[in-house]
Amino acid sequence: MFLVNVTPLIRLPKNIEQLFTYEVPRELYEVCKKGSIVLIQFRNKRVLGLVDGREKQKNSISLKPIIKVLPVKPITGTQFWLINELQNYYGISKTLAAKTVIGNIPISSKTETATTKEYVSSSIILADYQKKVLQHIKKSGKTIFLIGQLFDPADKVFITLAKDIIEKRKKVLCLFGDTQSLMMSEKRYSKVFQKRLAIIHSGLSVTGVGKIWQQINNNEIDIVLGTRSSIFCPLDNLGIILLFDSLSDGHKSWDNSPYYDVRYLAQKLAKQKHITFISTGIGPQISLTHKSKILRWQNKKNAKLSIFDRRALPLKDRAVVLRPELRESINKINSGYVLIYINRLGYANLTCQDCEFIPRCHKCDHPFIYSSANAEKIANLTCFHCHNVEKSIVACPECHGHNLKFFGVGIEKVEEEIKKSFPERKITIIDTLKIKSPTELNNILSQIGNNDGEIVIATSIIMPRLWFIKKPSLVIALKAESLVLTQDWRTNENAYFTLLSLWLVATNAFMVDTALADHDVFSALSLGSMHKFLSKEKGNRQRFGYPPYGNIIKITYPFGFKSFNLQLLQKQFKNVKIIPMDNLDPKPRFIIKTPINFPIEEVWKFIPAEAKIDVNPLSLI
Repeated sequence: MFLVNVTPLIRLPKNIEQLFTYEVPRELYEVCKKGSIVLIQFRNKRVLGLVDGREKQKNSISLKPIIKVLPVKPITGTQFWLINELQNYYGISKTLAAKTVIGNIPISSKTETATTKEYVSSSIILADYQKKVLQHIKKSGKTIFLIGQLFDPADKVFITLAKDIIEKRKKVLCLFGDTQSLMMSEKRYSKVFQKRLAIIHSGLSVTGVGKIWQQINNNEIDIVLGTRSSIFCPLDNLGIILLFDSLSDGHKSWDNSPYYDVRYLAQKLAKQKHITFISTGIGPQISLTHKSKILRWQNKKNAKLSIFDRRALPLKDRAVVLRPELRESINKINSGYVLIYINRLGYANLTCQDCEFIPRCHKCDHPFIYSSANAEKIANLTCFHCHNVEKSIVACPECHGHNLKFFGVGIEKVEEEIKKSFPERKITIIDTLKIKSPTELNNILSQIGNNDGEIVIATSIIMPRLWFIKKPSLVIALKAESLVLTQDWRTNENAYFTLLSLWLVATNAFMVDTALADHDVFSALSLGSMHKFLSKEKGNRQRFGYPPYGNIIKITYPFGFKSFNLQLLQKQFKNVKIIPMDNLDPKPRFIIKTPINFPIEEVWKFIPAEAKIDVNPLSLI
């Protein structure tokens, strides 16, 4: 008789046992191995489990038997490594780490016979500059960061790199920050790799993911294109990981535990397994590229840059949506189109002129935005942080006065102004409130720029897809100070590279309208020196102990939770700093700062199982 230790593929708290022992029936001896996915009885339910090891039975205690071994190959060594890394670095339970990596495999999985033909090599013709870039990449070592432009993920350089790896009998993983960019690139990869290509993203069904796993295990797949969760697929013998748009927040899980960052996992996995890792982006993400090889790939001149300071206008003119210079520049565009970027949804904020009251969300305390972007076209107060919606007000709830006034500018107000000023122009709006599906977004992006003189007004939804659209003649960043007003650890980095991306996509001119023209971000942009900006930003990061010079961990306790062990943590480790955040919040939050080489797993011993852990979060707020 054999016994096996099994990790149930369900979410169990860290403070209870994670491994359970089961008996292996004689008929399953040969197929029940370490890494096998099995069906077990757990707490009166049938669930899947991961076999973590087996041993001979040493006593006669009666144990529950393994019900079934799923007909899929045992998970790979790489997948075991990822489970351990999720558990140790991101502070989650072993069961949740295993469930995250393995996902949901249909219990009725069946072994299928491989029928797909072997990959047939086809020639790819490269331009001279592409040949030079490819040569530089191949000479630059195992870890490379390509910067300097809006990279097309389906550029022939990347397809050729993948093709060369596959011809060496190794596998390729391409990671995308969002599903839309993935689907926009699929067609060109499919032409080369045909049925040896698999696509993985969050929209796939459980059956669809299970089928892809079977194809990979049957050696039918050479290359996987996917979003962040695709790093967990059972690709063995990986030769290269290509990570596109490294500055995209889509590479980090932010809405569901575990809050892992695939950029960190991919880079560390590549180093651990001696895999080539290539990351692309408009610039280097500071926390990812520290002390790494950076290659600049830039094959076009920048458009003319103009930064306008609204504080130079007469006081009565500072609130206008379009200053005269911008209006005049739009008027001159008869060939090509205009892209107007505004970093705010809705119409505007609302305030009482008598008592300065600002309506705030009762759920998260963020300011409400006046908006009518709904199916009924009825104006409401909307919180774009937690999506709470309340009826608009006609009088101030505090002083009962009627002297209410709008302040600030959102995309709806910009749309209203543009329609008044340019009634004859075609106007296209791109924001998350009006676009309801990836297919709709793809169709709109494919069509913009087909009408000369068209004006496209867009929020941040367009940023990860700038590489795909037809290049605009004129780009305008309106109220650009909104990019730097949030005081967070990545604010300046995000703002600078957002503006740089908009600048690079313009063909003739890039105009920035701001009330903070002397801010570090706008100053660095006007100087045209990424190096100076990065040097100053790194200096600030080092001073405050932010990545890449330290780790920051956001801990959020459940509502009403009172028991804290953080004082014990600080007492034991003098180089760990604990900072309380907004203790008026019913869910207490803390920031823990550790040195970069500190064994982060030591922190988890002091954190209750009920707490939410986010390592190097997208935001501290």
